[in-house]
Amino acid sequence: MTHEIRTVKREIRILGIDACRRAAMIGAIILGGRYLDGIQTFHETTTRKLSEEIRESRYYPELRIIMLHDPKSRLDTRQLWKATGLPVIEITKSKLHRGQNYARFEKKNKIIYARSKLNRETIRRVMDLSWAIDDLPEPVRVAHLLVKSISSRPISR
Repeated sequence: MTHEIRTVKREIRILGIDACRRAAMIGAIILGGRYLDGIQTFHETTTRKLSEEIRESRYYPELRIIMLHDPKSRLDTRQLWKATGLPVIEITKSKLHRGQNYARFEKKNKIIYARSKLNRETIRRVMDLSWAIDDLPEPVRVAHLLVKSISSRPISR
């Protein structure tokens, strides 16, 4: 089953996944770049297991896009798209990825690069809708903040 994106509505549900740290992978479900709808902690960091956890989540029926911030390319985005049926947009702040089919987006003097098999116009509409402040669009920004807060906290016993 593949979810198609015919129109990008203001209330589109986007799963933002931050894969910056190997030990913790968290997803933030954002409603149109405005509201936090849910948080999902992933117990496995392989693409196959991550896909299964996404499909089994209570949010899956309403999700339309996965936005992935994975600077070290740990996950296979093609496999993730195929296994979940959800289009994947890869986000990076690094200029190093420019030559790898990444499109450049700019907002308020901030620049990010995005790559997906979606057409460029759809990516642009998703970016316009979900990128409000800071260096990253809201779904991956919130996920990144959550991972950072959990990873930096000392472990209590």
